[in-house]
Amino acid sequence: SSEYLEIIQEYGLSKEPLRIDLLIVKKTDKDNKLVDIKNEIGHIMRKYNIIEYKSPEDCMTIDDFCKTLAYALLYKGLSKRVNQIQLEELTVSLFCQRYPKKMFKMLKAQGYCIKEIYSGIYYITGNIPIPMQVVVISRLSPEKHSSLRVLSNKAKKDDIKRFIHE
Repeated sequence: SSEYLEIIQEYGLSKEPLRIDLLIVKKTDKDNKLVDIKNEIGHIMRKYNIIEYKSPEDCMTIDDFCKTLAYALLYKGLSKRVNQIQLEELTVSLFCQRYPKKMFKMLKAQGYCIKEIYSGIYYITGNIPIPMQVVVISRLSPEKHSSLRVLSNKAKKDDIKRFIHE
């Protein structure tokens, strides 16, 4: 019965233009193969990589997860030609300072699997069309990721020294 429905035509989804925090597009080498990123964070990355970064004061929420996945799918869907960007070429990486306990709990309750692949790097699998990872900066290995660890408002002196030295 229509008395229980509200119908809104051409509903605007955003007041401002939609923007991806960072897009990393891998290029091909001289043999026309995509270059590999040989570090723990880049390991998951394919040709088109959507990056969402939360400031150190902000928590990563379920809405951030959904919004960033939507950005990746819009990036694919709004390309110039049909299937110009293939699902197999996309990844999503979400960067946050603090462990997103509530978000992970909600995702697990929805049937997603969250697995810590490397220290501070969590892969999210389940009914998701593209690979996704959450990078918790405060839990990254200090030796391998000092450049990211200094982005915190609570950066440690040793991390800053290591970053400057590198």
